[in-house]
Order: sequence, then C-alpha cells, then structure tokens
Amino acid sequence: MYFYKNSNFWFRLLANVIDFVINFAFVILMYVLILFKKEFSTPGFVAFGITSIIFIFTYYVVFPILTVSATIGQYVCKIKMITNNKELILNRDILKRNIFGAFYWIVIFLIMLSFFSNKDLKEIIARKNEENTTLDNIGIALVSGLSGNWFTIVFLNYVLFLFSKKKLAVLDKLSNSRIVYTKKVLITKNDEQILIPTKVIEREIIYIRNKNEE
Repeated sequence: MYFYKNSNFWFRLLANVIDFVINFAFVILMYVLILFKKEFSTPGFVAFGITSIIFIFTYYVVFPILTVSATIGQYVCKIKMITNNKELILNRDILKRNIFGAFYWIVIFLIMLSFFSNKDLKEIIARKNEENTTLDNIGIALVSGLSGNWFTIVFLNYVLFLFSKKKLAVLDKLSNSRIVYTKKVLITKNDEQILIPTKVIEREIIYIRNKNEE
C-alpha cells in the first residue's frame, strides 16, 4: 500500500528557514518603504503593523488552505501538512499548527501597535530605560521577550523532534497533524513465517501376499 512518509529533520528545517526569510524580508521591506528615514506618523506606523499582520496571516493560514496544504517553504522542499484523523477537516489542523507560526508574531505586532502607535519607536529604543515611561518599558519588554522566546521554543521543538522515533514534533502532536513528503511511498508488509519442527511418527507397513503367489 501507498502511505505518506514523515519528513526528516533537514527538509523541515529548510522549509522553516525559507518561510522565515520570506516573512522577515517582507516586514523589512514594508519598514523601509513606510517608516525608514521618514518622520514618524501614527498612520504610517499603523499601516506598517496592519500590512505585516495581513501578510503573515495570508502566508501561514490562507495560502496553505487554498493551495496544497503547504507554505511556500514547504512547497519548495516538497513536503506538506496532513491530518492524522481523516474525519476531521485539514483546515482546522492548519489553524492549530499556525497558532504558533503565525498568530504568535501577529500578537507581537498587535502589542507594538498598542504601545507605540502614537510614539516614535526609534526614539524610545534609543533612550535609556530611566527616560522612558513605565508603559514604554513594558511594551519593549513584551516585544523583546516574546521575540526571544520564539527562537527558544523553535529550538526545543526541533530537539524533541530529533529524539522522536516517529519523527513528530510537539506541534505535530498538539495539532493532530504531520509534515510529510508530498509523494506517497510504497510500503509492503511482509508476513513472517515461523517454521516449527514437528516429530514424524513412522507408520507400520503391513505386507499382504496374494494367494496365487504362494
């Protein structure tokens, strides 16, 4: 029978790196076009945050649902997401998986919009903590803390994946889904035949003579 085989470590890592680079490049591009070397404005900062949120949500959620259940990085590496339970809709599992991948960063941008939408973020970062307000310091701590924890969580997720015999990460188990190669592989099940020695009982042979032969 043909089955989907779980992707190995390197394909998953490469796909995640590609996805991260694409999203990071887009955010940097929007920052350069909207905010870089320009006077701070609340509409510009809000436009930067909302544009980044829409792109991340579209990339990690809308695109996989509408296409082949894969992000661009996964599509390049020829891997995709599938659900372990055929009775459930794959779209639900995609949403579960990307609570961390997409919504985590969306929360960070929402925090930035909440704390810094009416202030020049570059000036806040340049100032010392003593010169900032309590709310400014809380916002900076939340954004920097969540950003740093994301890399830590990703690292631990891959460490647990390496020690998993079934090649399943924490996100796979939580979302009831798997990352597999797009092409199915043929797996044959060989039934083991066990030979059991038996004792052979010799039968007694009785010879019957014909009377004509006597």
